[in-house]
Amino acid sequence: MLNNEFTEKQLNDWRSFELLRLDRKYNMMHPEVATELGLTRDEHLFILENYGPLKVAYEAIEDEYYENQAKLNQYNDEYDIPL
Repeated sequence: MLNNEFTEKQLNDWRSFELLRLDRKYNMMHPEVATELGLTRDEHLFILENYGPLKVAYEAIEDEYYENQAKLNQYNDEYDIPL
């Protein structure tokens, strides 16, 4: 289920931002980050201003995905359904 607080694009932009941040090549507040990610200035500022809530929302969706995958795998194993 997609978070009602943020759009899919905002969450995808956050994920791209996070992957770049983990590379430790940029000061994430610098305008070149927006250029590197193909974001507008406003989109970049939105991520900076909402980093924590975006992270929580993204992780909740990711957790739900992995829970559903585990249930599907369990179902497939239970009924001997090949993947």
